[in-house]
Amino acid sequence: EILHSESERLLGGLESFRRLARNLGAARSGQLRIAAAPALCIQLVPDAVARVLQRHPQVRFEVETRQYGDLLRAVLAQEVDIALGFDVPPHPALESSVLAEGRFHAIFPIAQARALPGVVRLQRFARQPFIGLHSADPLGAASSATLALGGARPDPIVEVKTNQVALALVARGVGAAIVDQYTAAAADFTAVAVRPLAQSVPYKIHMVRPRFGALSVLHRDFATALARSEKAIAARLPGGRGPAIT
Repeated sequence: EILHSESERLLGGLESFRRLARNLGAARSGQLRIAAAPALCIQLVPDAVARVLQRHPQVRFEVETRQYGDLLRAVLAQEVDIALGFDVPPHPALESSVLAEGRFHAIFPIAQARALPGVVRLQRFARQPFIGLHSADPLGAASSATLALGGARPDPIVEVKTNQVALALVARGVGAAIVDQYTAAAADFTAVAVRPLAQSVPYKIHMVRPRFGALSVLHRDFATALARSEKAIAARLPGGRGPAIT
């Protein structure tokens, strides 16, 4: 049993070595394993993957969603090559770079669209059914801080752990919510009205990888595709990018 455990570790390291050797050569081939927060897998990661595959169809990807607490563990355990998350804390064994700074958007059932202003103030959420994001992860904490910034502390009729669930509930007319820009950009605009917020606490999107390891051509190519996809998604939202107000 002891030898079996050790052999699994050695074989895993050998496979990582082979994959790195392939990726160092060129971005035309190789494999990249990606873990990302659920909100980033709606549009951002798929868009970036599609951009890379258009140029290099021989590349292979593994993409999975991970909750906040699992992202760093997945990179440290070498289960993935890159992790993408919101406000990821520093770690001595990991290299973290800021992909973008995001801002929250308000989403409402489409029936309310005509009554909505161009820019929504936070106090509005105290006057209608509200869907809240659980504050156990950085995105939920930033959402709570945004509401506190405007002096609005609505009592959620539903509390969720992912913004995709909030989006689905809003589309069904349950209430309004505050979501990240990537979830907002993925909304069905025939069912959901999206508006920028007058005030918002900014949050950062981090790309994380092992600190002690060569950065392959494939890594760089994917990072470039991510940055371009992020800008394209942000530009599609009402009000464009715009600065966050702190």
